[in-house]
Amino acid sequence: VDANKNASALPIDQGGSGKTSGAAITAVELFRCYPPLAHFLQAALKEGISATEADFETIDGAMFAAGNEGQSTSADHVHPALFPVLLLLSRLQPVAQSFTDSAATDLTDPFVKSVMLCLKHRHHKVRVMAARALSVLCSGDGGDDAHSLSSRSHLLSRCSELLTSSMSATSSTAFNAQHGLLLAVQALLQSSASPQVLFEDEALFATVQYLASWCNGTGACPPLCTKIALEAWAHAEESHRRAKSTEHVFDQRYLQAVYTAVDQMEVLSGDTNSAVVGAAQLGAAAGTLSCDASFSIIFSPTTDESKRALHISNIERLLTSKCYDVRLHATKSFKKGIWSKVDELLSDTSVEGHKRAAFLSPVCAMLVRALRSEMERENSKGGLAPHPPTLRRL
Repeated sequence: VDANKNASALPIDQGGSGKTSGAAITAVELFRCYPPLAHFLQAALKEGISATEADFETIDGAMFAAGNEGQSTSADHVHPALFPVLLLLSRLQPVAQSFTDSAATDLTDPFVKSVMLCLKHRHHKVRVMAARALSVLCSGDGGDDAHSLSSRSHLLSRCSELLTSSMSATSSTAFNAQHGLLLAVQALLQSSASPQVLFEDEALFATVQYLASWCNGTGACPPLCTKIALEAWAHAEESHRRAKSTEHVFDQRYLQAVYTAVDQMEVLSGDTNSAVVGAAQLGAAAGTLSCDASFSIIFSPTTDESKRALHISNIERLLTSKCYDVRLHATKSFKKGIWSKVDELLSDTSVEGHKRAAFLSPVCAMLVRALRSEMERENSKGGLAPHPPTLRRL
């Protein structure tokens, strides 16, 4: 099933508004048309979970039970009913949009606990679909119902608690749970109208910051966990920028995290004996996010010359990175934004021509150096040859 080809299957609006297609059916309407369906889906979901974990009633015990790392269980295979039920739930209209119907949460809250258990499933797609379903079951950002089972603040708090509990575990079950819980945090933030406010929670921020730093550079969590943590943080930063009327200054901790990820990927790329699952995805995310941040700083009218020069140097480092994934996706990101920014600069009649030239000359010189570096890869020993699409973009 390719959910991306169905508008009603996209509960998470990447723009942050949390809106979905009008084609999505509400839970109230679905279960009113088919009264026995709610209880049937709950039973099917619990049956699928019980095939994975015998004790699905205790979420903490099921997620972080010790001593079962080497055991072969029925979790090696997806129960036939599990993914379809999660897919169906993820395609409903978000409960938060049915704020006038008090019956909506009464119908959907019984699913929340079971869906959260699916976040630790060993299969990646089940975790992804469970995170999407959880964002649909969320009843809103909180307010008077902040402590209700399905409120966004409660769900984020629960995810943060479980992530903290998982830090001391190193089993594959704990890593799957970390990844699924981070997917849930990302989905909940992306479907919120004001994620930057939710992200101000100290416990949630500290947990995401720690995982985004690849556990303070120790590599104690899988790269995919660091990737999701960085993307969730980036979404909160972007929302903060849109919400402020003045020019937003990036959190230095965020800038440090994305460039630390770049450093770590360059170290890994130099080790020919290492093969880390998820490293390519982390490299792609680190290259994109770090380039986006530096790009915004370079073209901000409030940035002083010394800071602009520093970030031009940072982007040159990205465009000439030893890590192929960082280099490729940083180049894509830079090309995506450069045309509109140059057009804005040229259309601004208040800026004199010589000032435009002085502003753009360092950027052009940096691009020429990056292009020369990419062309010289043909003569390097043991490395990749020049990448034609990258040459074209530069």
